[in-house]
Amino acid sequence: MRLLSILAAGLVVGVLYLVVLDRDMLFALAGREAAADTAGPVDGAAADGGADAADGSVVGVVALRSLARTVDSAVVVRGRTEAARQVDVRAETS
Repeated sequence: MRLLSILAAGLVVGVLYLVVLDRDMLFALAGREAAADTAGPVDGAAADGGADAADGSVVGVVALRSLARTVDSAVVVRGRTEAARQVDVRAETS
């Protein structure tokens, strides 16, 4: 039973590795060609006013530049913990 669990876990790890990190090898094992990167140039993409959007092949994107900054706020959590049971610990020494 334990051997079956270990083999199943190894199979899951292998499949996740192929799906997430090594997709080209997964497509090669499946006998398919990997999809080519179809992203076009970003500069000047909206210069034509969205004329290509009529056929549905171009999707408009809005991007914002942002900078990381420190926020001076904290979450204060107040509460009380209580033991679910009490245990007496006894030891005998010789």
